[in-house]
Amino acid sequence: MLSWCAVLALLSAVSLSEAIVQEPDCSQLRGYALDRERRLQLYVNAEVAKGPSLVNGHRVYECALEAYAALLLRAPEERAVGVKELGIYPLLFRSSRDSIPEVFEAWEPAIKKLKASQVGCSYAKNSDGSHLYLCLFKLEQ
Repeated sequence: MLSWCAVLALLSAVSLSEAIVQEPDCSQLRGYALDRERRLQLYVNAEVAKGPSLVNGHRVYECALEAYAALLLRAPEERAVGVKELGIYPLLFRSSRDSIPEVFEAWEPAIKKLKASQVGCSYAKNSDGSHLYLCLFKLEQ
């Protein structure tokens, strides 16, 4: 019985990843773009953390939100100023380790509650060696 559960879980994960991942191409962002692998990991984890939803479907990965997140990470004094007024919900995570699973473990409760149609994320490594992740979620109207 346990082996069937493992097989079903694996098939569900594969099916989910194929269904939600239409790999976003944000190469037009140039210096503000995440590397392809990190973008895909962040997007898939944001979808998985959201949990199953029959009503809302999947969030679209938005390159404009990725660029905005990158700008916010580069200018900390501007961080989150006016973001919520634009209908954008920011999630920021700082860690001494570069660990995407750790990020989404911390964010999962908040992500499950969000009614967002779009997401875009960025990453930066600070001069002190800490790792910053910022995902912006465009809230549904």
